[in-house]
Amino acid sequence: MRLFREKKWPHWISETQFKTPNLSFETQVANFKRKTSEEVIQLLKPRRFLETYDRYAKDAKRILEIGFFQGGMPLYFADTTKAEKIVAVDFGSVPDPVSQIIASKGLSSRVSLYGTVDQANTERMREILLAELGDHSLDLVTDDASHRYEPTKRSFETCFSYLRPGGVFIIEDWGWSHWGGGKYVKQHKLLSTEPVPLSQLILEIVLAQSAQPELIRKVEVIKGMVIITRGEGLKHGEHFALDELTQTWPIAFLQRPS
Repeated sequence: MRLFREKKWPHWISETQFKTPNLSFETQVANFKRKTSEEVIQLLKPRRFLETYDRYAKDAKRILEIGFFQGGMPLYFADTTKAEKIVAVDFGSVPDPVSQIIASKGLSSRVSLYGTVDQANTERMREILLAELGDHSLDLVTDDASHRYEPTKRSFETCFSYLRPGGVFIIEDWGWSHWGGGKYVKQHKLLSTEPVPLSQLILEIVLAQSAQPELIRKVEVIKGMVIITRGEGLKHGEHFALDELTQTWPIAFLQRPS
């Protein structure tokens, strides 16, 4: 009897182009002007990010993406995993070609995109999660949205407890304030006005893990990504404040005697 091995997806044509069973993608990290069409879907991620997601999304049943931009990742997850529900939000609107792809490929029951959503809007985020998931938990949350400290912190505090214990929350591009010795920040006007870098949030999460390991089981830092694993100490949907999970030494204690 001849044995057939299932083809591994994605199938890479080049370092920037690949196919999944039913879709074609182009991925790069610099050109924000490229738009998804019904023929080619745009992704703003390096290949190594996708390979990381392949590991964590492989057996995921429910996925939340914060920041879908041109719709690339929700469509990627839909065509490479058996996820039952993929929910994605973005500050911008849903591109028409993305909506058309979802409809034409029969993905409407699995993929739900919400445009014009501020990730820092706790009430709206909770409303969406309740409508889409009910009492079910997420397996994976990805954040590739504002890359700003305050909004990213708010959405983390809101959504982290909707993960199942052992589920992961991934924050991308957290180190932008340090890239190129600060040159990257100077080239990006929006980020250059940020009073607090996103890396500060990662430090707070690490401190929270040290102080409350039953809530945050593990924090892994890899190139360009931080992977945070949920512990068992949170109730489903419980909101928490990172500031309350850690204790900060008084400033007076840190100051040396004059």
